[in-house]
Amino acid sequence: MTFRFLGLSISLLALAACSPTAQQRAGDPCYLPYLDGSKYFVASIYAYEGKGKPSLSPWSKEGKRHGAVTLDAPKDGFPKNLDVVLVLNSYEPVEWHISPALADKTGAVLLAGYHEPRLLGLPAKTPVIRASHDEAMHSEPICRPLAALYGENKDMPRHRRTAATVDGLIGLGLDRIGEAYAPRHMAIPSFARPYIFLKNQ
Repeated sequence: MTFRFLGLSISLLALAACSPTAQQRAGDPCYLPYLDGSKYFVASIYAYEGKGKPSLSPWSKEGKRHGAVTLDAPKDGFPKNLDVVLVLNSYEPVEWHISPALADKTGAVLLAGYHEPRLLGLPAKTPVIRASHDEAMHSEPICRPLAALYGENKDMPRHRRTAATVDGLIGLGLDRIGEAYAPRHMAIPSFARPYIFLKNQ
């Protein structure tokens, strides 16, 4: 399966080329430390735009709808000895605010967006890999396989594309899926209902 992004072909079959086990060199924009699947679950959250008020000055192109989304832990909490890998994806410039309860349990973040997203609330030590059209256009380093999350593909639904991308990058499957068009606040779906597409909140 191949996506078009900035005139380049991005094949899901080539995602493993950017995996931590394939490239350990310093400065690799796709590098994440090894993530043990018995210690982490993967939560994918998508928002087309954010409806909350951002705390940062507008950072993307003039006229874009900058907004914020506060993301919280599952309402039923975390299972014992299990942390989370967040996969955050958006279209408009979204400022993701990670709640303290969720930040304490976040092992890594895959951050994508057509327009550059921002991420607040995580400890500096939390590893983050990122990709956006805006950053690529400004020649900033991005994890190019992650661009498949917002590349054009009419044949593959977003959740399947996300699952294939995440598996190629970190070798783990999706466990929770949340989606909202223009939320102010979202929470990782409950462990009682692992796959749920959220309405606007």
